[in-house]
Amino acid sequence: MKPYQKVLIAESDHEQSRVITSYVERLGYNVAGEADTVEQTIKMVVELEPDLVMMDISLPGEINAIEAVAVLKKYINIPFICFAKSFEDSLILKFKEVNGNDELLIMPIDFATLEEFLSKYSQLIYVGNEKLT
Repeated sequence: MKPYQKVLIAESDHEQSRVITSYVERLGYNVAGEADTVEQTIKMVVELEPDLVMMDISLPGEINAIEAVAVLKKYINIPFICFAKSFEDSLILKFKEVNGNDELLIMPIDFATLEEFLSKYSQLIYVGNEKLT
């Protein structure tokens, strides 16, 4: 369990956000905050300095979520786990082009795969209580 690891959830569907938050907390992670727009996500990443961001790639905003991830990654070195509504989502190809190293899950979320991704990133980010960046 990693209660020291901060996760930001960015999902505009409040019910889906609640389900993801509950699951992530049950795994022992600290949900630092929840955002429902791209702009709110950017602001919370700067303010909260999460260790990982989980984000819907179709999140509403002035810029799209994929562009936001690309901009944020120029300034911070944190992983993103992103969600897409379907395989046909035109943003998936753009996501892989811009954010090739980040993970992408298709909704509905397979929680076993999500747990695998979280475990992978917690091992990369932390050794003991030492944060590696």
